[in-house]
Amino acid sequence: MEETIKNNVKIALFMGWKSVKVIGINNIHYILRMEGKKQRLPYEFRYHISWDALIPVCKKIESNECVIMIVPPFRTDDSITPYLNAKREMKDGAIRFDLKRTYNGVLKFIDWYTEYKPTK
Repeated sequence: MEETIKNNVKIALFMGWKSVKVIGINNIHYILRMEGKKQRLPYEFRYHISWDALIPVCKKIESNECVIMIVPPFRTDDSITPYLNAKREMKDGAIRFDLKRTYNGVLKFIDWYTEYKPTK
């Protein structure tokens, strides 16, 4: 379950949520905030069990907002192959109504995107 929470937070951060450290009397924990939305605790995200939560992530990935031509001619096959594999797994999962496979493809894409996205 710990891994699932960590992966869901990774997706939430990709979707624009911000992690905020909260210091309590006896502990430190994190909440996630997004403008115009109610704050959430890390375990409240349901990307792994809800198409309603995961489909907006897939739509963002499919939009030009993400790719921004990260794959210019100077990229090697080593950087393009993980991108293509992640997109294929995500799409195959969605076509087959396989939430777990779609979720795994999304995580692979986010890992690839985090590594190769242009820095500002």
